[in-house]
Amino acid sequence: MTGVSATTIAGQVEKELEADVYINRNGQVMRATLRSGLYQGDKGILMEQRPEAACRLTAHLFGFCGGSHQQAAAKALENAWNIEGMPANAILLRQITQAAEIMQNIPRWFYSNFAHDLTSTKYSQTLLYPAIVERFAFIKGSSFRKGLMASAYPISLYSTIAGQWPQADFATPGGVSTNFQVQNLSQAFSILEKYRSEWLEPVWLGCSVERYLQIQTWQELMEWLEEKPAHRNSDLGLFVRGALGYNWDKIGAGIGKFLSYGLYGESMLSPAGAAEAQSVPGGFYNGQTIEQVDAMLIRAEMEKGNAHFQYQNQMVEVGPLARQVLACQGPDRTQAPTGLIWDILQEKGPSVFLRVLARMHESAFFFQKIQHWLSKLDLSENFNVDFSRYKQSMMGLGLTEAPRGALAHLTTTNSQQIEGYQILAPTLVNINNGTKPKEQSALAVALNGLIIENLENPVEVATIARSLDTCLNCKVNLYKHRSEKQIATIAL
Repeated sequence: MTGVSATTIAGQVEKELEADVYINRNGQVMRATLRSGLYQGDKGILMEQRPEAACRLTAHLFGFCGGSHQQAAAKALENAWNIEGMPANAILLRQITQAAEIMQNIPRWFYSNFAHDLTSTKYSQTLLYPAIVERFAFIKGSSFRKGLMASAYPISLYSTIAGQWPQADFATPGGVSTNFQVQNLSQAFSILEKYRSEWLEPVWLGCSVERYLQIQTWQELMEWLEEKPAHRNSDLGLFVRGALGYNWDKIGAGIGKFLSYGLYGESMLSPAGAAEAQSVPGGFYNGQTIEQVDAMLIRAEMEKGNAHFQYQNQMVEVGPLARQVLACQGPDRTQAPTGLIWDILQEKGPSVFLRVLARMHESAFFFQKIQHWLSKLDLSENFNVDFSRYKQSMMGLGLTEAPRGALAHLTTTNSQQIEGYQILAPTLVNINNGTKPKEQSALAVALNGLIIENLENPVEVATIARSLDTCLNCKVNLYKHRSEKQIATIAL
């Protein structure tokens, strides 16, 4: 298996989704099957390469998530070779670059991919529609260019540390390869402040990062909206008011079981070590309790070669919402979960609204994390260990978080070359169904029960799909549920 397979659609490219949606006479979705042209696997390119070549080649193969794939590849080798004693600087820089790759995606995704659903004519009769169109219209919206320009700052931060994003040869088994010096540290802080002063605070939040991160509950978020006009009129404030007005807090719930591998700069950190490094914890939330991730279960599932992925025999959702739900534990996992996203999940349940809010919440969340991580660097210390003495014939699993969610690399290697390589990408976890009714994917379950109000413009289907970041474009084939007769095909 080279990752979890997906059906390739002729003529399609990555991030295009085709959804077969079966509806009853009331326009209610009864079931959905999904296909994607998402490129999967390395197509044999990695076979018989030197083991460490996976760190470099996966960054080139997987485009906008190159840094995440590189870290997953490095962690897979570290586990295979039992590499120990990674320097603190390497742990911190890995976490910083991983967070920066996530951050660059946030405003780019919102303004160029998701926000135009807010401007759909379906909502033209709502009170906030004119303001939403003025702000979020594709290309012409007043915030569009500001949001896309904001993405440049995390990319610049990444490049300052690691080299040209996303194909920098940065993460290596046992550490990082970098020439990071004092002047680079000063530049990194400066870039981070630009991100804050040019977009995060004046455009998105309408307040300081510190004030926003004080919000810990749903009630406090509602109070924050009314606290100042700048809050209500910020892009965040307008999104919250608009999404609630569209009832997006009532659609797209999905499975309600979340899996995240967390942000750990080193693959084998103890809970105490993770707390010291201010790592972002992962875990599995089954809807009631949180458990630590069992890497052996991930490995066993990947080795099965199924078209769908399960954890503890359960379908799961991965992505920013999962990441933030599990981040609410605290880095050492000893505290009861708290925080804004956790509270809204308990208060209102998962939805399109919460999924998007969680993703945008990460812009402030990771801003503060990176500030801390940069301040902890000691540039007089090492950035890597010599991994050549660890090489051996073993299998290793590398777990990390890409912008779209949980990412896993499984490698089989000897001391000289790669003998097998498998990749489990987050998008396929969220879209691929199994053959049994209980094996419906997160997206399929999120669509079930949805009422499509206008069969000529089923924008709700695309909105739910885009909230999971499974597509840029969505082709919806509508069918009658019982007869399976096709009604229409709409590109959204």
